[in-house]
Amino acid sequence: MPQKDIKKKDTSNWVRAHTVRTIWECIGVTLIGVGLSVGLICDLLEVSIHLVEDLSSIALTALQIHATISAITIALVALISGSISEEYYGISVSNYYLNIKPVLFKQNVIIISSLLLVGMNMLAYIFCCYNLVITILWVNCFLIVMTFADSCIGIFNSDRDVIVFCI
Repeated sequence: MPQKDIKKKDTSNWVRAHTVRTIWECIGVTLIGVGLSVGLICDLLEVSIHLVEDLSSIALTALQIHATISAITIALVALISGSISEEYYGISVSNYYLNIKPVLFKQNVIIISSLLLVGMNMLAYIFCCYNLVITILWVNCFLIVMTFADSCIGIFNSDRDVIVFCI
């Protein structure tokens, strides 16, 4: 009988953790939308949210940094996901942390979003929306932090979460 109580407790903990994660991911999506809206509105009203003299050169540097960071992130995700070869109850640890556990910010979605954000950033620079360029860089940095947080959790805390998910 105690075995069933442990399973029920672990399952309820997983459901609770999954609900909290979903809430945080929804908050993240909302903040991304608000940030992009603020950047676009500031560009449309021609208000600079940055205290620099030559915003166009700063925006070009931000665009270059964004493209570099996105490429490095994609390469690191590929390396990390390939290096984790453990499986519990037939579920790959890397698949669990990269695709099953996240609700909105799955790794494939983050990688595609990062590439789309680079394209959006180039268009924003072409149309002289420099505030939007900086804002898009910050949004991409947020997505990268989400990526590496999931990857590090997967490397250091893999067995417990996957086993509880399987139960």
